[in-house]
Amino acid sequence: MKSKLFTLLYLMVLPNLMGQTIIQNIGDEVPQQVESIYEKGLAYLSKTQSPKGNWGNSNTEGITSLCILAYFAHGEEPNFGVHSGVIKRAVKYLLGIQRETGMIGNSMYHHSYATLALAECYGSLMEPKLGPALEKAVALILKSQDNNRLGVWRYSPDSTNDGDTSVAGACLVALLAARNAGLGIPQKNIDRALSYFKRCQGDDGSFGYTKRGSGNMARTAIGTLVFAVGRRRNEAAYKKAVEYISKNVDSTGAGEHNYSYMIYYQAQAYFQSDMTNWWDWNKRQIATIKRAQAKDGGIYLSDTNGAEFSTAMSLLSLALNFRYLPIYER
Repeated sequence: MKSKLFTLLYLMVLPNLMGQTIIQNIGDEVPQQVESIYEKGLAYLSKTQSPKGNWGNSNTEGITSLCILAYFAHGEEPNFGVHSGVIKRAVKYLLGIQRETGMIGNSMYHHSYATLALAECYGSLMEPKLGPALEKAVALILKSQDNNRLGVWRYSPDSTNDGDTSVAGACLVALLAARNAGLGIPQKNIDRALSYFKRCQGDDGSFGYTKRGSGNMARTAIGTLVFAVGRRRNEAAYKKAVEYISKNVDSTGAGEHNYSYMIYYQAQAYFQSDMTNWWDWNKRQIATIKRAQAKDGGIYLSDTNGAEFSTAMSLLSLALNFRYLPIYER
């Protein structure tokens, strides 16, 4: 049973309590299969966490951040409870590797996921270093964007002449989560990033990587998400993106490159745009993840980043069944 205190702490920072009430009352209780998959997956992550608090042999900052999110998305308590020690060690790891510049990790990808994780922890984890670390992480994202002529981000925080929708989407979600947590994020930064997405959108509604054309489900899902969470549902770009992902809702995408990355954003995009599509997609996703989960609790999908990454991403693709994270609110 999840602590009601944990839920209330999150609700206190949400800008739209009515939206929370409406969404929490939609549909039935969390399917038992989801609960079973999730508990086994978290047990697997707890067993595979290193003594330092991280996960993964490479890209550890990003993977660790996503694992933290997987725990919070299930409503796990960071201050007490069976997984509290795991969460605290992971957060301590991120705080310990943050550089004076505010950077966490070696790319803006890793940094954006770490910032997102810290933002979702903020207000619920009793850790005095958390607030200052989050502020520094956000300041770096804003500075990097301000210095970029395209108004977005690339892998290096010092990139000034290039960007892509994948890194940009991750950084923008981190900023929006920080805004939900109560940090002041200038609207001009949100607007500049969304303008870049518009320039990368094709006639079919999909978003390309660095320009129009060659759009796919993964990038269009993240584009749909940032427009929705950025409160731009009335814009033509958002409506075109929703039309694209809706036409492809029956496609599983299994076996595709970066499949774990795709389902992470796909779940949120459907949930934000069309609840009927999300319910249908979610049922199929439950079956897919159940088949991919091994006896040890790990979820083994076709992914070059390893089982810990695919397990965290798979759990997060099911986490909207719980709806604990503020960034998941509609």
